[in-house]
Amino acid sequence: MSNDWDLSFAHEGITRALVKNNSSNAKSHLRDARSLGEAIAKEDNRVWLFTNLDEISEMIDAI
Repeated sequence: MSNDWDLSFAHEGITRALVKNNSSNAKSHLRDARSLGEAIAKEDNRVWLFTNLDEISEMIDAI
């Protein structure tokens, strides 16, 4: 059984992997992670995800 955060964190990992070599795909996965992250019930998990996504977004913007 998967948790409500599994897929959003999977997209976070893919986004992080794509940042330097494929920023357009990274942005797509970033949007997916944010969208899926809205459904995370536990606030601590949701905050952790969005903290990481904000960090990745800054990395993309710096390219």
